[in-house]
Amino acid sequence: TMMDLSCKPNRTACDPGLNCGKQDNGCGEEFVCGAMEGACPGDRDICEANMCKCEPQKMCAEGMHCGTMPDGCGGQVKCGECEAPFGTCEVNKCICKPTRVDTCDAGLDCGFQDDGCGGEIFCGECDGTCTANKCTPKPTTPAPTTTMPTLAPTTPAFVAPAPSPGPAPACVPKPCNSTMQCGTQPDGCGGVVQCGEAEGKCPGPADQCRSNMCICVPPTGVCNKECGQIDNGCGKKLTCVPWNSTLVGQFQTMNSNNVSYNFSTARGPADIEQLTRAWSRANGIFDHHNQQCNKLHGGEAWKCVKNQCKCNPKKCEVGTDKGGKSCGKFFDGCGNNLDCGMCTMANQRCDFAKNV
Repeated sequence: TMMDLSCKPNRTACDPGLNCGKQDNGCGEEFVCGAMEGACPGDRDICEANMCKCEPQKMCAEGMHCGTMPDGCGGQVKCGECEAPFGTCEVNKCICKPTRVDTCDAGLDCGFQDDGCGGEIFCGECDGTCTANKCTPKPTTPAPTTTMPTLAPTTPAFVAPAPSPGPAPACVPKPCNSTMQCGTQPDGCGGVVQCGEAEGKCPGPADQCRSNMCICVPPTGVCNKECGQIDNGCGKKLTCVPWNSTLVGQFQTMNSNNVSYNFSTARGPADIEQLTRAWSRANGIFDHHNQQCNKLHGGEAWKCVKNQCKCNPKKCEVGTDKGGKSCGKFFDGCGNNLDCGMCTMANQRCDFAKNV
């Protein structure tokens, strides 16, 4: 590399306090600022004027209607409020919880009663009048008790028998309420009817049927591959944990930002994701991909490919005279030492610190 020896640089490194980007020394040479090769550590950090600044997420992810979610900068984003009858928030979804299930309130013995979520519960049949779900039987006419005089026997006149009323009308089952997505409901005729478009089942592999509504519930556990991320089954990414005995010891008990985490007490995917990021920060890993491989295998030549760490060795840049692009001896990053020789042109010299 040609260097202007007459220029006097105004600095030999980035100014104190600068932690990202690059800064010029006034002679055409740039210095990379910060411990992350000019990059910022946080997932939502941006570099402004060589200083890292976290930009919080302002809106919840698609499909999250209530509760809160992390904004990426230590705060929370409100996803909204639930309104009756879907007034219960579970896994950031508004669901309706019936006020009664399968059985009518005590004392009600006929008709149908609302379950609080648009469905109906059958309370019983009534051979009389059903008012406010209470049955009043038909009144009976008592037989006359007046003593009749004795009359001479006569031939009774012919009276045609009353026509048979015929069979009682058949019970017509009621369909499932249109707002219900899964499970079953009473059909009003002593049976049940399946709800939703999948015969009572939920369509997604991670869906669970709760109160006749399909809720996506991510599986518990971690991605135990070497690096990168995988889909958690509900549209989010789960960071992979480098699962070997050395790193498990660091991961199970550690301290990050004065908060102690213990893997054995993790309650679910959200806790495990938080533990993964805390372990990463403790080990200087911020992108959860290539840096994770660098940390595991000790070199920048290791990259994350399909959730596995692969080594991509550095090479000499071959040319008729090497063109001043590569020279000297250096480690290829994958366990081998390379000797690229010396510069051959008279006006060039090898910068051994950079091997160019």
